Amino acid sequence: MSNDDLNLENSHKKKRSKDSLTASGIAEYIRFNCCPRFFKLRLEDDEEAENRKWPIFKPISPLLYDVGKTLEEKKVSELKEKAANYQDFTKYTENEEASFNNLREVIEETISSKEMVDGKPVLLYQVPMNGRIGAWKVKGIADLIAIWPSKGGKVKVRIFELKSSWLEQTAHRIQVAIYVLLLLKELGDLSSKINLEGGVINRETNLENLTPETLPKFKLSPLIMDVERLLAENGELNRIHKTPLPEVEYQLCSRCDNCGFNEYCIVCSVENESIALLN
Repeated sequence: MSNDDLNLENSHKKKRSKDSLTASGIAEYIRFNCCPRFFKLRLEDDEEAENRKWPIFKPISPLLYDVGKTLEEKKVSELKEKAANYQDFTKYTENEEASFNNLREVIEETISSKEMVDGKPVLLYQVPMNGRIGAWKVKGIADLIAIWPSKGGKVKVRIFELKSSWLEQTAHRIQVAIYVLLLLKELGDLSSKINLEGGVINRETNLENLTPETLPKFKLSPLIMDVERLLAENGELNRIHKTPLPEVEYQLCSRCDNCGFNEYCIVCSVENESIALLN
């Protein structure tokens, strides 16, 4: 759970680039059944919504955030004790260039070290990233990156999301895939020496052993293709972006109960006698 989960709330208060997204914001779009109206309202300031003084969108309650953060801190403390080396990248927040430079240095040092210390990885916590994927500028903070020396002068790099949920979700995997794409674009030629992987650490993850074989991993390639297709120039997000809000299709359902725009969408649907009410 990175700090950009809460920073999304502040983004609603100020003008921001309309070709810029956060990784956690894209994950929220996935979590809300890829609702076009959710994405449109999250991305763009709506004049009617502002004039009516609707409550500010809150993607996560402070209580849930605190619970998730406490669990994350417990997991990180457990991981930190078992790592060959641990670095906190929170000092690079809002300085993605320095973050990438330091990350590259750590990877190069791990490649040159050649030997693995009892299977223990180098761990990097809260790593800021940014870059362009398709038609969009994307930024975010990868919760955890584990780096292990590998054979043939290579390293294994696995990016993790730390979640308080009991089960791994598609939205979590999408977030990891975004960070993998951002890192690949930044590493350039060095990427040929890296085996990039992704995983999600949740409540039930066993952290007794930090070898690559025991920590969570999922198949990245389908998720990467989904992200590239979604953020492409002719992708769904750009289509929604170019569509005026009144023409953006949506359907009210049980999933909307946890959405910060729920009240706005219900009132607008009633006033316009929209078929979105027929769920």
